[in-house]
Amino acid sequence: MSSQNFRDIRVREAPIYRLSEDVLQAIFKTGWSSGRSMGGSPVFTLAVASVCRFWRGVAVDTSLLWTTIVVNTTSMRDPGFLHSFIARSGSRGLDIVLANHSCVPIDHAYEVSMAMRHLKILLAYVKRWRTFSFSTASDSTLARIVSSLRGSADILEELQVTYSKGGHLILPQNTPFDVSFTAPKLRQLILENACCLSHYSGQNFPVLERLMLDHSVSPPGDYDEMYVAELLQPLRNLRYLNFEEDVGVQFDWEGMERVSLEPLEEIVFTRMRVCAISNLLSVLEAPRLTRISCCNLEDMGDLGEDEEFIAHHAVHFPSLRTLSLIGCLQNAHDCVKISSLARDFEHLNISGLNICSINNVVDYAGTDSGPVAWPFTRLSSINIRSDAGVSIRGLHKMVEARHEARAKEKPPAVIDELYVYTSQRISEEDRAWLEGMVRVFEWSPVDGKVADGSLSLSFVPK
Repeated sequence: MSSQNFRDIRVREAPIYRLSEDVLQAIFKTGWSSGRSMGGSPVFTLAVASVCRFWRGVAVDTSLLWTTIVVNTTSMRDPGFLHSFIARSGSRGLDIVLANHSCVPIDHAYEVSMAMRHLKILLAYVKRWRTFSFSTASDSTLARIVSSLRGSADILEELQVTYSKGGHLILPQNTPFDVSFTAPKLRQLILENACCLSHYSGQNFPVLERLMLDHSVSPPGDYDEMYVAELLQPLRNLRYLNFEEDVGVQFDWEGMERVSLEPLEEIVFTRMRVCAISNLLSVLEAPRLTRISCCNLEDMGDLGEDEEFIAHHAVHFPSLRTLSLIGCLQNAHDCVKISSLARDFEHLNISGLNICSINNVVDYAGTDSGPVAWPFTRLSSINIRSDAGVSIRGLHKMVEARHEARAKEKPPAVIDELYVYTSQRISEEDRAWLEGMVRVFEWSPVDGKVADGSLSLSFVPK
């Protein structure tokens, strides 16, 4: 066998060539992302490529390994370096991260200059952007970058803009995307403290389905209650809308024409006041909206008292059935709030409850007297997750009381499904009794997929 043939066999059998493409991608991307602080250069890829000619061949020739581009806006190598890096990706779509990785304050004018030099190069490949993420602590850099985006990002699916100024946050000047920047396939847009939407956003992003706003709809200066409506109105394909923290708009909803978002299916509110949520709902109507989720609300004390929270707007959300509360209810008195919400919803998903509140719900579900207990008589399915355990005696009383009340003129709903996920043990006798009384009964260890201290409640429609 000639030495040349022997070398060819060794190349074909080298371990690196036995790895599948997805494994290679994971190896290189994981290592490469760990070197992002090194000026955005592919430190890991180049380092591994120097190990031997086999690894170098894979690093250079596998275009998939060069599709994630992380650029530090505070440093700049030879522009040809970035061009060469992109050239290695062939014609594949690009995932681009443009961010300031410096740990020390930097002159804003310098950052603007460096960021624009990078952006000028990247814009030459705008038609290949698959995802684009930009973050800065400089309002001037934010304004220049956002207003300088141009061209048609034909395959862009996700876009994120973040203004990450530390300390007391002062929102930057409203800088909308230029009308010439379009993304006909953009599905998800995340704006963190960055006011980039405008009345022509529907033209920029005609198929946008998911919109997440964090302090991003509060323009400086004076404004009226129509501002948010004007931002949302052009986005006619929204299925998911997320507001994080109070958006700062004060509404006077009476007499105001609502904005119809027909495809909208879910709204998420995070760290907002109940009155602010009510105000936002007052400017919308969504015939397909099925779920509202609230995370870490700031004034849960108003939830059971503000009748306008949901009920006042129910006619504008005819498909609304589910309310999810995450980290909002935490004490034994929360059954009052749960019962008030049960009047307007068929499904309640509640996370962050203590064991006392969980057992109180079980107790109320076993009685048919009192204004608080009444909604619980419509409870037909209950899913409990609590590593602290649950009152088995209370479950017995709840199920038994429902069965005994079936002879009444207006009997309560029978508990049809009971799921308990806990590390607590249950005796075979108790298990057998509950299995005989409930159509679907399950008692299993906590699987960790859902937060501890959670309830999922399903009610019979009124």
